[in-house]
Amino acid sequence: DLVIFNVMGEVKNGLDKFNIPSITFVNRSLDDILKNIDILGKLTGREKESLNLIHELEIKREYIKENFSLTGKALVLYSDSPPTSFDKNSLPVEVLETLGLKVIQPKLGKKTIISSEYILNENPDYIIGTRSVKSIDGVVKSMPLIEETKAFKNKDIYVIDSSEILRASHRVFDEIEKIYFELKKEKNQK
Repeated sequence: DLVIFNVMGEVKNGLDKFNIPSITFVNRSLDDILKNIDILGKLTGREKESLNLIHELEIKREYIKENFSLTGKALVLYSDSPPTSFDKNSLPVEVLETLGLKVIQPKLGKKTIISSEYILNENPDYIIGTRSVKSIDGVVKSMPLIEETKAFKNKDIYVIDSSEILRASHRVFDEIEKIYFELKKEKNQK
């Protein structure tokens, strides 16, 4: 009856020529996810259930903001070769900001290449790699001055599975808590 796409996997044009109905969801923020849950509820005749889920997720988001707080600057990397950051208006950035971190990024556009000088100047407390970042060693090797940052000195460089920080579904709210505990657990073991 209906083909549902997310913005990253769209082949809508191919379906249009065969008159196959489809919808594309854009989930670039937590609010987008909530809005799309509402739309899905309406499309499937499960509006009451979708509104209940939205309410639960809004409560969870507020609970996270009030109870799971990290402080400091964070750099979130899309890739370590070359070091590339996420767009300021992306889900990974919002996830980290929900936890209280100030996500840094040069004001140069989407997926900006990050210079070692910029990282040294901003001196992040956390460096978090995901997507194309495979290892902490890769992050360290790709940025020569990284060893001078607070993140390196305090061993606060992490590689987070893409499914945790890029999952554009209602499950991302659970993943935010997991990310908090990953970062906090490491902090407490030092």
